[in-house]
Amino acid sequence: MKTELYFGIGGILIFCLLANLIIYFYFKQKRKIFFDYIKNRKYILIEKAETNIETYSKISSKLVYRKSDILFLDD
Repeated sequence: MKTELYFGIGGILIFCLLANLIIYFYFKQKRKIFFDYIKNRKYILIEKAETNIETYSKISSKLVYRKSDILFLDD
């Protein structure tokens, strides 16, 4: 009984790890394709810009910090 439980928990952990790796490499590839597409154009890239997002609900308020890249194209 305990062995099946350990395999179940291990399977869930491995599934989550593999899903995160697949998503990471998917977005990395999409970013590479995008920058290859605009390589001949003039642009300004601001990396790791920090943003604050405040959302309010009836129960409490929530403050979220996110980092992103901002891209300004000339044309």
